[in-house]
Amino acid sequence: MAASCAGSDGDTAATTPATEAPAATEAPVVTAAPADTAAPVATDAPTDTAAPAATDPPEPDQDPDLDLDLAYGDYEVGVQTITITDTSGGDRDLTVDVWFPLIDGA
Repeated sequence: MAASCAGSDGDTAATTPATEAPAATEAPVVTAAPADTAAPVATDAPTDTAAPAATDPPEPDQDPDLDLDLAYGDYEVGVQTITITDTSGGDRDLTVDVWFPLIDGA
């Protein structure tokens, strides 16, 4: 049966077990035991810490009293809040705000 595992060329050298003894290895190096060490020196926490330096608040770049009507465009918009149920994983509800332009103030 072992010969059938060898190969198709009839060479059985690959299946013959090694008869040589393994190479000798060196003995492990013996090291000295660690020297006794002193316990770490305890330190005291700082008793006085300096407060952070006081700074002035930054000045605004623009006038805070801007006319907010300038932020809006010429067209009216509408918004509709809808809830969509995600049935693909856990039946989660997703709330969405849909914004859209109004034509002629409709």
